[in-house]
Amino acid sequence: MKPEKIIGLNIKRLRKERGWTQPVLAEKYAELSGDSCSYKYISGIETGRRWLGKTTFYRFAELFEVEPDELLLPPPGEVKFLAWEKVRFIMQSDNRELFMKVVDIFLNYRYVSSEFWAGLQALIEAAHKQIFEQKQMEKEVKRQ
Repeated sequence: MKPEKIIGLNIKRLRKERGWTQPVLAEKYAELSGDSCSYKYISGIETGRRWLGKTTFYRFAELFEVEPDELLLPPPGEVKFLAWEKVRFIMQSDNRELFMKVVDIFLNYRYVSSEFWAGLQALIEAAHKQIFEQKQMEKEVKRQ
């Protein structure tokens, strides 16, 4: 699942949780950003047809009062790409700096090659392994 589709699903979920319509969300976004925003733009985002720039992405996180990673990670049951679960694991660790680098890469993914994606997957795998091993060591120390 592409990042813009995941972000759209999360924005739609958060909007509905608050009982907002698309026009209400558009109005709230316009108030926060000072930019004009229409319900058609919101619809395009929610369906994954519109791409969010970095600033817009972070403004939506601010508007919904959530961490940016909550917009980027697939909702439970929507994971169709194994690396996402590993990214979720990284997010839940204390390594927020690494996670935010991954978020930044995903937000700019349109400009990278397939070789870069392979490298990113390797980075995710390595970070997952490192964090998992660190947690295992911490458990071992507690047992002693």
